[in-house]
Amino acid sequence: MSRSRLVEPGTVLFRIRPNSCPFFTGLAPSYSERYSKDALEKYITQDEFGAIVRAINGTLFEYWPCPLCFYGFGVVLGILTLGLCCLCPYLCVRDARSKLMDHLVSLNRSTPFFTQVL
Repeated sequence: MSRSRLVEPGTVLFRIRPNSCPFFTGLAPSYSERYSKDALEKYITQDEFGAIVRAINGTLFEYWPCPLCFYGFGVVLGILTLGLCCLCPYLCVRDARSKLMDHLVSLNRSTPFFTQVL
């Protein structure tokens, strides 16, 4: 499996909803642990799903930009510099995305329920 591809063709995917508005790159600072029993129960238990989402949220929390960087540079100074200061929070979010992708690839390799293919 390549690094850019999280799953192989034919694998079942589920969308996990964000808890808040995502950054302009599409990544949110945290995701919902809401378990859809109808869609997920034949693939993964509620406890396993919760553990995965908590791991995702923990990784994002660890690498997400601090409020000063996010709001100070991204919002306040971003307006004054016509968006140039948005690069600072973008770099932090890019790092968070990279670490999250690494974590997801690791989860995919180590967790048997991610290998179930229809």
